[in-house]
Amino acid sequence: MYSKELEELIENVLADGVVTEQERAVLRKRAQACGEDPDEVMIVVEGRLAKMKKESAPTTPTSEKRGNIVKCPSCGAPIEAGAIKCVECGYVFTNVKANNSAERFAKELAVLLDKHKDAYTDTKKSDRNSAICEFIMSFPVPTSKEDMLEFLASLDAKRRINSDFQNAYDAKYKECATKAKILFAGDKQIEALLSQTEKFSVSKLTKKQIVIFTVVIIGLIFSIYTFIGKSNNDERGKQAVAIAEAQCDSLCSLIEQLPMPTETNYKDVEYSLLKITWKDPSYSSDWYDDYERAVDNCKDKFLAKKRAIASQIYSIYKIVYPGENSNGHWDGTEANVHAPQEIYYPKGYIEN
Repeated sequence: MYSKELEELIENVLADGVVTEQERAVLRKRAQACGEDPDEVMIVVEGRLAKMKKESAPTTPTSEKRGNIVKCPSCGAPIEAGAIKCVECGYVFTNVKANNSAERFAKELAVLLDKHKDAYTDTKKSDRNSAICEFIMSFPVPTSKEDMLEFLASLDAKRRINSDFQNAYDAKYKECATKAKILFAGDKQIEALLSQTEKFSVSKLTKKQIVIFTVVIIGLIFSIYTFIGKSNNDERGKQAVAIAEAQCDSLCSLIEQLPMPTETNYKDVEYSLLKITWKDPSYSSDWYDDYERAVDNCKDKFLAKKRAIASQIYSIYKIVYPGENSNGHWDGTEANVHAPQEIYYPKGYIEN
């Protein structure tokens, strides 16, 4: 099915009937190096492992195939595994034991987050994000129905939150959903959960997209300006105002799409904000006419919005760096030592 090298590695990993976290990470890296989809390879490995365990299990006599049948304490009807309410009489079951995968995932993730709680610099933050995304992607996929239902619901909730790990949660959800369709084909509870959650898709404006979008807009603006460069002064004034209004709307829209600055994302928001800049249409007249005034109004509107976000980012700097400094800075706080001048004094330094 796969290359000889990858198949041999899979056989060695499955030899003892247990796949450790370290072995999962090695398999993912080797699959990627061989040009295979790591998620697909892990699903195949989990399937082979399940098949091995099933074949090695002792055969159960036909008369004992169903084992102990759990019944509703109210009406006596058979209860499906994992149910929280009787489908016959509506009796609600209490003290239902929590599923292990979702509970273990939450505990281990909390430990990892606590380990990286001091990740304030870009380097430490990058290391934290890499470690947590790797943990999410390498966490074992549940094999029991009850575990799978709980884990899928937990992942779906997490992937809907805009965070540094949103894409990792989304990828893990899709991996679990694919495996659930294979292991529990035709199961009504699995199908119902997937039908409610699979329609969601992650859509996130990245820093690279913001920069590309800005460059494209500015390129279009200059193309328009070049085209109208030989028009008379009145016509140039009207075109300059149109360009300024379009640029103001586009750049303000980019700023509005930025997430609210927090202690975990303020550096990313800062990077994206400072990349969004104003480009003057280069219109001028012998006197300050209505066209030039209109262009300046558009620019002022954009600068006001950009400076407001910069002030929000600086308020986070003050939380992260609350102490005072002895370097003679104008406000005497440690925050302005770490923040760019455009952030700690946007009114004076943000001019485009």
